[in-house]
Amino acid sequence: FADDECVDGPARMNAKIVKFLVAKGPDRGYFPEPEKSIHVCDDPSQLAATQRIFEEEGVAMSFRDGQRYVGGFVGTEATRTAWVEPQIEQWAEAVRTLASFARLYPQTAYAGLVM
Repeated sequence: FADDECVDGPARMNAKIVKFLVAKGPDRGYFPEPEKSIHVCDDPSQLAATQRIFEEEGVAMSFRDGQRYVGGFVGTEATRTAWVEPQIEQWAEAVRTLASFARLYPQTAYAGLVM
């Protein structure tokens, strides 16, 4: 049973691929659900045109200019920056906390860092 897909390319080609997978996939045990899928548009100015292309092919899905994917991020630089900045601040705060413990308990801080 499979229902995940990842495709990179022009919007028209992606729409045709999704349409093909929906039509032919179930015969081969592949059950894509486009309504749960996300198309990441790397040019926000083309978002409306991309949505129109998918509608023409009869494929309904969500559209964004950035999305977390497999532990990373796919999308425009602006959305990637907005995604990563809070994480950087969280990591920096964790390092500051660890450093404050290290002054009095260096071995404990080291053990916490290693683990």
